[in-house]
Amino acid sequence: MGFPARSRGVSAQDMGQTGPGPVTAPAVVAGATVRRGDAIAADDDGVLCVPLQDCSHTLGHRRRDQGDR
Repeated sequence: MGFPARSRGVSAQDMGQTGPGPVTAPAVVAGATVRRGDAIAADDDGVLCVPLQDCSHTLGHRRRDQGDR
């Protein structure tokens, strides 16, 4: 999508915090924990988060399913 993403907090719920939060802390979005290094893909239909430790495995399945186009 080509634009930076920022948040006003590390959770969609109000924590009463009035200053900036930690930059590298995990964020919870719609019940899913997003951590630094996770792969994020988004389009008009939704958002996908693949944890960093699963990226190689997930990419291997994608290549197999798509015939490595």
